Amino acid sequence: MTRISTDRSGVTHRARWPWRLGVIGTIVLLVAVFVGAQWYGQRENTVLTDANAAAVADEAPVLSLRRGGGYQDDSALRGDDRIVRSGISDTGMQTVFTAPRIQTFVVDDRWIVVAVADRRTAATKLELLDRQASDATSNDARELVLPLEATVIGLALSGDTVSATINPLDYGEPGGQVVAWNLAGADDSVPGTPVHTPGGELVQGNQVVLTEDGRFAVVRQWDNTMLRVALFEVRTDQQYDDEEQAPLPLGSYTEVLGSAAQQRLLMSDQNGTFALVDPVSGGRQHLDTSQPKGVDSGSRLVQLAPASFGAVAVYESSSGDQTTDTVYALTGDGARRIATSPGRGSVSGACASPSGRFIAVTTAPDDAADDGYVMMPNVTGANTEIFAADQPVSIGTLPGLRPSWCQGYQRVPAGLY
Repeated sequence: MTRISTDRSGVTHRARWPWRLGVIGTIVLLVAVFVGAQWYGQRENTVLTDANAAAVADEAPVLSLRRGGGYQDDSALRGDDRIVRSGISDTGMQTVFTAPRIQTFVVDDRWIVVAVADRRTAATKLELLDRQASDATSNDARELVLPLEATVIGLALSGDTVSATINPLDYGEPGGQVVAWNLAGADDSVPGTPVHTPGGELVQGNQVVLTEDGRFAVVRQWDNTMLRVALFEVRTDQQYDDEEQAPLPLGSYTEVLGSAAQQRLLMSDQNGTFALVDPVSGGRQHLDTSQPKGVDSGSRLVQLAPASFGAVAVYESSSGDQTTDTVYALTGDGARRIATSPGRGSVSGACASPSGRFIAVTTAPDDAADDGYVMMPNVTGANTEIFAADQPVSIGTLPGLRPSWCQGYQRVPAGLY
């Protein structure tokens, strides 16, 4: 298993790195994405602060996906996949949902949506679970009915709106269809509605995200163009003017990484450029990714996730034939080095808790092998460790893959379909 290090070989005082005036005025929560002053710590001689110790008890339980093995593993010893609820300090675990194969899940304050796969046919079934029912299990789930048999390749949830991108099993049908559901007032199974433009054109793509109000979907099309579309066929409780109904191109980006201040979306392109994009107006602000102070010279930014305190970033650095991933918490007062993991791409995910007090870091073992899943692909034996966001101290580990904190946006590699 890859070990995460918080080595504190030296300490440097915090230093401020000036932003350009225009960026300061437009990026509130991400103003510190490239501010830097390293802060190192050793696990063995650094004690969790009283404030963080108290926050551990107050942090809401986390949902995570615990897979029973590889997707194609059909041995008798392979267990079912499970979504489990647990505390961040190993305070017990409760199974919330179980199925032979779970591709992925998304959560919101009220709902859990689970993509259940049939390994034999490649068909996906979407199950809906009420998160407010504390004793709800897989037996209480309702189906979000797909318009035809298909494999789900993208999934999003916001409030009472769900959207998915699907590849029909019938190759005669268009691929990458965007489907949406309105959960408001639904008591039983909920039929999905294909999304169209006002002119009747079927919307297609591979990745989909929703705006916070659930009125619009942002779809990554085959050429990596991000397109904002109104969900007027599904959100019949909403009013859209002509300008809002019209599809709005947002630019060419390979991935949506998360949501930031003022309902903007953080996106990245194939050149490693990051931008904040307003999905309603189409406005965008490119982030200056100059090397921040305190980060090893030659390090390359490979992951960035918005957080309430600023951002969580992963930098990759090389020395000889050794490559290391380093996780930083970036705030308005500086950048703290939280953890390091040896090996290129060894950190497969990093994000902050909703409270901003903790950071989840998912790493791969040394003998990592792809688990074969289409959605939320990872490696067999991946491990998620929780750290304090303001000091490099490990709180504990989670019994599964990236926690519900990180599930706002599903990653679908560009060009995969």
